[in-house]
Amino acid sequence: SRGGGGFGGGISQMPHAATTYAAVLSLCILATIGNNDNNDKEEHQQQPAFARETRQYLQDIRQPLLTWLISLREEEHTQSGVAIRMHHDGETDVRASYCVVTVAKLLGILNTQLTNGLSDYIVCCQTYEGGFGGEPGSEAHGGYTFCATACLFLLGSLHMADTDA
Repeated sequence: SRGGGGFGGGISQMPHAATTYAAVLSLCILATIGNNDNNDKEEHQQQPAFARETRQYLQDIRQPLLTWLISLREEEHTQSGVAIRMHHDGETDVRASYCVVTVAKLLGILNTQLTNGLSDYIVCCQTYEGGFGGEPGSEAHGGYTFCATACLFLLGSLHMADTDA
């Protein structure tokens, strides 16, 4: 990330929801090294310098990252809620939804501007046998089912899924 939003897979590569997910999770791990879940200021000062710097970096990228995440919303081509793209002009599926919602939740930037209509889209990806496909009308798959279920949980919308299917 160069301050403009998400993370690409390498130098000069476009930002992508999956690489942003991996980068933010990795940075969160680094930011908590030496932290014993105490939120004690003295303890944070005893953290290694790189952990404190990473913590500050995560704080600094919150707003540009939120702006980029919101820009991935796809409202025009979906008939059932709002889908999320993996990258600009990329595919829409529940993986993207999971990556984006997880990043936003971890950084404390999850809001309705990002999530409005997303649960409706995810629920439309559920198939008759109870699993979830990547997009509405697709065959259910274990990976997509995890992404959809975890995303609905993070959104507080798990009740919208047909858990009897």
